[in-house]
Amino acid sequence: MIELTSKEFDLALLFAKHKGQALSREQVINCIWGEDYVGTDRSVDDLVRRLRKKLPSIGIETIYGYGYRMTTK
Repeated sequence: MIELTSKEFDLALLFAKHKGQALSREQVINCIWGEDYVGTDRSVDDLVRRLRKKLPSIGIETIYGYGYRMTTK
């Protein structure tokens, strides 16, 4: 059994709903933390890093300077 935090689960679900679609860091922040979030967009990078570590087969690719996309493996 793999244990995910609520944010990791929300991110996995977001990628699954938008499989193959590029999501900007800003889009991820708005969906996961809400539009009132005042932190840095590097929080997205950290969350993706943790999700990749727990679910290495999930297939999330980095789009340099933009965001991330779940690949259609």
